[in-house]
Amino acid sequence: MLGWRKRERTLWFKALLIAILEQLPSEYASLLNQVRDGIVGGVAKPGRMSVGTHPNYIGFWYDPAVVRRYEDQDRRAAYDEFLDRIEARETPVEEPPVTMLILRGISAYSYEKSEYVEIDLVVAHGLVAGLDSTVPMGPRTIDNTRVVIGQLVVQERS
Repeated sequence: MLGWRKRERTLWFKALLIAILEQLPSEYASLLNQVRDGIVGGVAKPGRMSVGTHPNYIGFWYDPAVVRRYEDQDRRAAYDEFLDRIEARETPVEEPPVTMLILRGISAYSYEKSEYVEIDLVVAHGLVAGLDSTVPMGPRTIDNTRVVIGQLVVQERS
């Protein structure tokens, strides 16, 4: 069972995710459904699940029962097949399949900076994977009720 602080931290990040996802176009409705259905089982400490040199990246632990309902199995299988070819030292003829989306153009109010700061939403295999920002994120630094979606830019990665 999660301790009180971990539980409160998880609930705060779920609220931030919902505030973001409710404002996205309808094509991302499945991400909102995931969070509402309880896919986020916990929140990693900043940098624990770091993507490259992103010290403020926050990754999520999943509830396995919810993952099964939402994970893009075709995308996962294509990527696993690509990795198998590399391990077998076969030269893949195609580019690796897109497995990750980074949604940019999301801002939330920073108490420390007294302005809105950019937050990136990371989606992997069709699942909400994490949030990244140039500033640390948490109840003392970001107002999770003051979220704005500007010009949404979607970056695909393999």
